[in-house]
Amino acid sequence: MKFAGEIRKKVGIEFEFIDIGGGLGIPYRANEKILDVEKAIAKTAKIFTTGVAKFKLGNPKLMLEPGRFLVGDAGIILTRVGTVKKAAKTFVGVDAGMQTLLRPALYDAWHEIVVDGNLSPQKRGSEKVSVVGPICENTDQLAKDRLLPKIVEKDLLAILDTGAYGFGMASNYNTRARPAEILVSGNRAEIIRERDGLAEIVGGQKIPKRLQK
Repeated sequence: MKFAGEIRKKVGIEFEFIDIGGGLGIPYRANEKILDVEKAIAKTAKIFTTGVAKFKLGNPKLMLEPGRFLVGDAGIILTRVGTVKKAAKTFVGVDAGMQTLLRPALYDAWHEIVVDGNLSPQKRGSEKVSVVGPICENTDQLAKDRLLPKIVEKDLLAILDTGAYGFGMASNYNTRARPAEILVSGNRAEIIRERDGLAEIVGGQKIPKRLQK
């Protein structure tokens, strides 16, 4: 609000709205609490109203972009286990990777992982593992030293809370196809984006005429 006041004073404009951006987080870990939105908005609105009067900003609207809060927990990545390698520690190799979900590599972000239908450790026992993707990079780790129910080949893992900054930051890095997107509503599942094929990966490439035979 102070920044808006400085602009108002120096430039002399009146604001139709003041957009304070996003910043409403979601609980990525099981022990984290969901944000009390009504309490947060009430505090924000009070600061906004006080600032409008203090800095003589007129009658602007307050705008907010709560994208992550709305869609973050609506996305889940399903990935199949291809290998389980035991060395100094256990690595679980899956067919998703940093090209599918960049947040762990980029931010060291935490995403809860459910093992094959939420099997409990009591049924299989538990084991500390690192879940890694198919990219030959040491950053291609979706989970590091995570205690999970014991995992075996062909298990299906669900990586939770990937609705925000998941597919939006996915890529064809290492010539990997981006996955299909499925919309699930009740007992209905519909494809809303097809999996990338070779045409999508190389479609924009062109061979100069001088190199064509």
